[in-house]
Amino acid sequence: MLAKKPIEKITIVEVTTLAKVNRRTFYVYYEDIYDLKEQVEDDTLTRFLLMVNDYSEVNDDYGYFRHILKFVSDNLVTFDALYKNSNSSLMSKVAEMTIKRAKEVLKLKVGIDAIRALNFVCWGTIGFLEDTVLKSHKFEEKDVEQLTTMVSNILMPYIEL
Repeated sequence: MLAKKPIEKITIVEVTTLAKVNRRTFYVYYEDIYDLKEQVEDDTLTRFLLMVNDYSEVNDDYGYFRHILKFVSDNLVTFDALYKNSNSSLMSKVAEMTIKRAKEVLKLKVGIDAIRALNFVCWGTIGFLEDTVLKSHKFEEKDVEQLTTMVSNILMPYIEL
């Protein structure tokens, strides 16, 4: 429903009708529509964090970023719906988690340039996703591969082999 209209225009009646539950059941789990959105965002971030932390290939920037972009592609409807709500910090949190784990799995060369390159890649990817993918509602396998290659090409000089 968030994909179709802004959260402030969604009613509890619409949600409960769509979910085929009564209002009392809704209120057992959620305080209001904003709490529902927050819990969906938290669940998405938890799944993202588990996926990122599960990645164990050391020093494989291509595989790492492909893994992340594939998750976004597989969950595009959720990301799109949450992104449309201006108060969502989902994408910033995704970037921060991506950077933190990248520092653990990628053997970056010592120095500020490697950290800058990593930050540039992660925040640039978020910007790309916000500007292009979430507006077009499309992120196919070929797009995942193309963006992953671009990211890898930027990071390659900063990774110890």
